[in-house]
Amino acid sequence: MLLTYEQIRSAFELAYFICGGPAMLGIGILALRQISVSKEIARTHSKREAYKIAAEQNKFYTDHVIAEYTHLMQAIINSGLDEPSEDDTSVSDGKIITTAKFSDEDTSILMSHINGLIALVNKIDVFSTYFTSGIADEELAYSMSGRVFIKKIKCLYPIIQKFELSEGYKHTLDLFIMWETRAKKERLHKKNSEIQSQLDLIKETNIRPIGT
Repeated sequence: MLLTYEQIRSAFELAYFICGGPAMLGIGILALRQISVSKEIARTHSKREAYKIAAEQNKFYTDHVIAEYTHLMQAIINSGLDEPSEDDTSVSDGKIITTAKFSDEDTSILMSHINGLIALVNKIDVFSTYFTSGIADEELAYSMSGRVFIKKIKCLYPIIQKFELSEGYKHTLDLFIMWETRAKKERLHKKNSEIQSQLDLIKETNIRPIGT
């Protein structure tokens, strides 16, 4: 019995789908796995780079910013003005609040150091930009220099506000708000744990009524 052209073509198509279908599916699955692996490699590389930049910026902050801050504050103190207290500045509901006040004489002294102040805060803002933009890993930076950063900004902020420089240093203030809020939460958790530990040490005694 001779097969017609249509019967032969149908037979070949059936064989193709039977044999080729699973093969194509396997190739598709393999391709998806390759894409997933490539994305994971990219994420790992990106995270590694973010860690590297965070470490580099931490070194920059330690080697340059802190030294320049110390030099500026010593110059201000030598001019007859005390270093602003970090207790005067706090964060509440995402806003920075300061109770520090400066007399006209204080303002005059600070004005004589305005160039040094701007140079210092410019460096801090460059440092801050890496973390507020997500280029560097801010959690790693926080663990390395976050608490020192918070203390320095608490002292600098009253001066920054006095000369109405806040708008020019948004990255610095945004990072300060984020890190100080986190640090405040950590302090409260620690305090809560200490209170709970003290409560656990207290042993209560009860006297039950007679007949119960």
